[in-house]
Amino acid sequence: MAFFGNYEVFVTVAVGGIAIAITASSLRFPAAYAQMLIKVAEVYGLPVETLLGRYGMHLPEGWQASPEVLIDGDQFAGLLQGLSDFIEQGGEQAQAQVLEFFPLTIHGYVGLAAMTAATLQQALAIGVQYFHQVMPAFDTGFEIIGDTCTFTVEPISDFGCHNALLAETTLCAVNSVLPFSDLGYDELEVTFRHDQLAMTAFPSFYPGITLKMGAARHSLVFPAKALGQPLRTGNMATFQMIEAELARRELFLANHQTLVYRVFMLIKERLAAGEKVDAETMARQLHFSLRTFNRRLQDEGTSFKTIHDQCRLDLATQLLRHSRKPMVAISAELGFANESSFSRYIKDKTGLSPLQYRKRAGA
Repeated sequence: MAFFGNYEVFVTVAVGGIAIAITASSLRFPAAYAQMLIKVAEVYGLPVETLLGRYGMHLPEGWQASPEVLIDGDQFAGLLQGLSDFIEQGGEQAQAQVLEFFPLTIHGYVGLAAMTAATLQQALAIGVQYFHQVMPAFDTGFEIIGDTCTFTVEPISDFGCHNALLAETTLCAVNSVLPFSDLGYDELEVTFRHDQLAMTAFPSFYPGITLKMGAARHSLVFPAKALGQPLRTGNMATFQMIEAELARRELFLANHQTLVYRVFMLIKERLAAGEKVDAETMARQLHFSLRTFNRRLQDEGTSFKTIHDQCRLDLATQLLRHSRKPMVAISAELGFANESSFSRYIKDKTGLSPLQYRKRAGA
């Protein structure tokens, strides 16, 4: 039975009822992800180039030997469609194979850094700092509250019907560092924002794990005491060498990600630090004149104001969902004149008051 199907690139900017400023086509991913479709081709005994081409992945010769070759979000959406078709045809066996195709090492230097970290906390910290290099579709973070640690992946783009598969495989990849610690699956809780699993056999892959659907966020939750545990694969000399390579690659990616994505991440970083940012300051930081900066953003289909507004909304909704900060504190942190203007802003963007939004997210 043929498992091919036409794929559609979804850039309808809405995830979980909140608009998303970064379209899929604005993202850049490592071409190494194409290895997963190569594995699918091997399973079916199909010509690799035929399969890659069928899903819109046209890669330069020698791409497998160069970790700096990137694919755009449209190609990555095609890859997700190929994996979805494979799962639809192969059922649970194909799901297990996809997880085998999607190990921690598919994330290159970021995965290797996590594996060679001294402790689980160091692994999470290096992952949060550099995860955008390999998976720019999510904003990551972890927080410690009481005796619990929660690692989160927040979507910043929309891959339509593939959002669930992408979130599940991403958390599975993050989860793959845990076997190098002493944590057992029965100590883990995984939550997903969607109501139904794309990987229906997910619970059987991790016996004893607690799984919750329709949650406020995609997350991996485990006892905070595990953070200080040494990883069995820890190697400080190797870790430091890989960390230096990640810092070098950060400079490379700064010149190869789209301007929209770079501006989005920079604004979000400034706002999260409680700083104000304007177009002129951002243009100077990126070594553009203000006129060229605005024109380049316009060429990519957006504007500084649009991106800034979306970053502020993104942070506002995150704080409402995941923190207990009072409304007055959130409004001040995000630069609103007062709590009333913040409330009007949230009502206009989501159709709910901040309090209603927080209650619905908690429910």
